[in-house]
This record gives sequence, structure tokens and C-alpha cells, in this order.
Amino acid sequence: MKKFTSKTLTMSLVIAMLLAVLMAFSGCGGQPANLEEYIEGNAEAQEQIEKAQETAENSGLELTIEENTILYTHQYPTTYEPDVAAAMSAQLEESFASFESMFTSLSDQMKEETGIDDIVVRVLVLNGDGSEMYSVDY
Repeated sequence: MKKFTSKTLTMSLVIAMLLAVLMAFSGCGGQPANLEEYIEGNAEAQEQIEKAQETAENSGLELTIEENTILYTHQYPTTYEPDVAAAMSAQLEESFASFESMFTSLSDQMKEETGIDDIVVRVLVLNGDGSEMYSVDY
């Protein structure tokens, strides 16, 4: 049996909340230029995104929507030496492989509901100094 960590459960909750946003998108009219405009034009979707952002922040993540990218960012409070950061990056790649189906499903559902084809879910992990340690797009 697979053991779920609190980060796994929190990430699942954040994704579930974003999926709830899809329900709010159903009644939107017109075709906005991108996902960010789509959300800005819908008060219910904005409220759901704000709730998802609060949940993400409570788990050390920042959730933002930038044009057609749903961006999850985590910055470590400590700056790690390059060799340590490289080892951590390899571990992060292995860990995030288990989230691939959830993030891909989120992206696919957002595309289907909004009619916007180039929506990307990006996970970005930063070292304490702001340098990129790991990034993946779904």
C-alpha cells in the first residue's frame, strides 16, 4: 500500500480545488485570449482560485496563473550548494513523476472546459537564492 505524505494530500487538495474552478467556467461567454483573462472575467472562478491559492500557501507553495500557465512555485528557505541542489533536483524529478497523471489531467480538463488549447501546468522549485533547481511542465 502506498503511503501518502501530507504534501501529497495537500497537492491533491489544491488540484481538486482547481478542478472545482472548471465548474465555474461552464457559464462563461465569449472567448478570452488566455486562461488568465478567462478567470478575471468570472467572479466565481476568481473566488475558487483564491481558495486554491490559500491552500497552496499553507503547504509552502505559491499558485499563480500567468497567461495560459498554472504555476506552482516552491522556494526553499535555504540556499543549497550546487552539488546538493543537483542531487535534490534528481530526487524532485523522481518525486514529481508520481504527480504526472494528476497535473496532466488538470491541464486536459482546463483545455476542454475553456476551449483554450495551450494551457500548461508548471511546477517550479527554487533554491533559497532564487535560482531554479527543478522545473517541469505538464
